Amino acid sequence: MSSIFDPPGTNPPNPFSPVIEDYLSSSTASSSAQAASLAVEKVSSSSNPSNALYLFWDAFFNTVVIQASTSFDSHLTLLSSIRAHPPTAPTSLAPGSDIEKGLLTSGHLQLDRLFHWSKLPLFAAQWGDTHGILEAWRDWDGIRQPSGTSALSATPAEYFLRFVTFSAILLSQHTTWSKSVVHPINVFYAARNVLERQGIHAREDEPLHTTGGEHKLDAQQVWELDVRVTAIWLKWGGRALWEMDPVYLREHFARTLDWKADLWNQGKGLTRERWELWAARLRNLEGETEGETREVAREARVVVEGLLAGEEEGQK
Repeated sequence: MSSIFDPPGTNPPNPFSPVIEDYLSSSTASSSAQAASLAVEKVSSSSNPSNALYLFWDAFFNTVVIQASTSFDSHLTLLSSIRAHPPTAPTSLAPGSDIEKGLLTSGHLQLDRLFHWSKLPLFAAQWGDTHGILEAWRDWDGIRQPSGTSALSATPAEYFLRFVTFSAILLSQHTTWSKSVVHPINVFYAARNVLERQGIHAREDEPLHTTGGEHKLDAQQVWELDVRVTAIWLKWGGRALWEMDPVYLREHFARTLDWKADLWNQGKGLTRERWELWAARLRNLEGETEGETREVAREARVVVEGLLAGEEEGQK
């Protein structure tokens, strides 16, 4: 679970927060390596490495959404430094303990009983939990204090936008490791759930939370947010999805790919015609939205049309 929406003082101080925040305040190559080494040492020497891994990634993702950033270069550099760290052994973990067995079963501890940091243990699972919570609460205005003021530094919608932007930029790196921690199928989910819908209505399989009408975005605001999120995924991650092996996608995501939507009931998976539908819908949405939403929809359309044009060129 993510602690991002927990009221201040609910949890004990996270020991990894100062490590990450100190690094972000300096953000150099040497400080990245130092922060990575310190985090790795804290996890490896913990009597409960599983919980330490959770605390580290929770602190990491919290800074992703709380800090107002558009590039996330510092976070990406830190991830690279962690991946480059040599494997380590959990030094305070009793061999054969339930904690060790749990780490081995989950794959966070490899069969050689070492943490292989190149695999970013627990990152993908914590990413999924954080994404799910931010998406589910994206329509909340962030106010829950009796005074009518929010304890959050930004709205949940802004948190969600930052998290998706970071995730899509990570995916755009076109490396095996980035695709293993943020899967390109997330680009498909976003496109299907927005670009294949008729318009403003809640997803049938995703009821939004309820906190009282005065503390929720209206349907139009949620729709525009979802359009923007989808466009961000396609702008940065469209190529990663386009380049996925269709045999792999069919093997692992056949039911998802063939799920029928308002504007797509053909099944058939991720076809060229489906990409053409997405491009057309993005063009229409450019005329229905304003400001940053319109701009990112245009940028996403350019990416999708570029992928389609590149395929045509390659067939000549």
